[in-house]
Amino acid sequence: MVAPPDGTNVLHLCEGDLEPDNTGILLLPDDFDKTVQELKKTGVQFTGEPKKEPWGTYAMIKDPDGNEFWLMPKE
Repeated sequence: MVAPPDGTNVLHLCEGDLEPDNTGILLLPDDFDKTVQELKKTGVQFTGEPKKEPWGTYAMIKDPDGNEFWLMPKE
């Protein structure tokens, strides 16, 4: 992954085939839960509810063209 020094946005560089529509772009809000609730209130499309995995918590959102972006808590 690559990011600017402030680490607010991250590009996940992958080799091989990506999942369809997955941009590999990761957004790191200061308050993950609050951001998820605010985005839901404004009608942002989520691909599912936030998930907790052994490697971290995340949610996936879609833009109007169907491109997916990752949201993860800022650590």
